[in-house]
Amino acid sequence: MIEGFVYRDSLVRLLPEELHTSETLWIDCKEPSDEDIHRITALAKLHPLTVEDIKSKETRIKYEEFGHYTLIVHKVCEEHRYHHSDDVIFFIIGDRMLITIHKYEVETINSLKINGDKLSSLVQKGVDYILHAILDHEIDLYFPLVERLYDTIGKIDVSIYRNPTEQNINKMFKEKRKVIDLKKTINPTLDVVSRLTKPSDNFIRNELNLYFRDVHDHVARINDILTNCNDQIATTVNERLSISSSKMNQVMQTLTVVATIMMTLTMITGFYGMNIPLPGGNDQISFWFFIGFFIILSVIMIAIFKKMNWL
Repeated sequence: MIEGFVYRDSLVRLLPEELHTSETLWIDCKEPSDEDIHRITALAKLHPLTVEDIKSKETRIKYEEFGHYTLIVHKVCEEHRYHHSDDVIFFIIGDRMLITIHKYEVETINSLKINGDKLSSLVQKGVDYILHAILDHEIDLYFPLVERLYDTIGKIDVSIYRNPTEQNINKMFKEKRKVIDLKKTINPTLDVVSRLTKPSDNFIRNELNLYFRDVHDHVARINDILTNCNDQIATTVNERLSISSSKMNQVMQTLTVVATIMMTLTMITGFYGMNIPLPGGNDQISFWFFIGFFIILSVIMIAIFKKMNWL
């Protein structure tokens, strides 16, 4: 479905057949059909590579300058559908024309459409202002998502410290996967917005560079939060592995000490168990004598191990 918006003394909504490039125009296309793409291609004279990107289900985040327009691909951030690889907005900005194409509903765009006063003001200022308004709001939607992720990781970290169970470790690894997925989106988005902050023949006026630098700062802050999340996860996992290794060493050390003591006692009893007469074997007192001897020997060995800090 194609909708167009132009300012003629007041904001005017255009039908697809009324679209032309003689005025400052914003065209929004939701769930584009082949006919819609063909109409937009003819209107904006899109390059075949751009058309291929629009039709693709695996388009990456990108910034590309063509002769008469610039293509920007942005990943939509809505948590309940974030993992849809084709949930992107295509921004095609040219001379006095902005085209937005998206497969799914985008709340940012819907809100702008129903806010007539704001949309009218943006169309009067120029299509690059519309691009900034949509992109700025879309970037801000990432903040609640990454902040909740950061808080969740912090809570899991405390749980692991108090109760280092396998279940809590698995929860941490699940959050790590979310961080990795977000980093795959934020890193290229940072590059795209960085291109928008520099003077260029990309149909964005220099007066907007300051505003796009603010957007760039927001993306950088989101990236910093995700980096902190990664660091927190790595620290927690390393501490957990270190604690597990330390506990295992303590267990092995204790078992080694016990085995050493038992080996000594076994050697003595085994020696006299090979048909060799036990001194005083006919006297019942000798049994208790050897029991006492074994106990004293064990105590002496334990004392030696403690002195050597083996226990």
